[in-house]
Amino acid sequence: MSKWLIDIILAASSMCVTCASALYITTTYSQLEPDFHISELAATVGLNTLVLGIAVGPMILSPLSEFYGRRMVYLSASC
Repeated sequence: MSKWLIDIILAASSMCVTCASALYITTTYSQLEPDFHISELAATVGLNTLVLGIAVGPMILSPLSEFYGRRMVYLSASC
């Protein structure tokens, strides 16, 4: 695989995560609350988990890529 292809795949996956989180915010809260009889706080748990993963994930995976190399970290993170 060429390095450009890997860069394009990583950029596209980052864009998909951003779009998915925006869709989750705008469309689902008004439907989740009455359907499942939950509060707005409980409806935001999915988004909060996503944001926490985006915040904490790089803090853990970045040092690992320095020790073990980027290829191993990318392959294990994509599983």
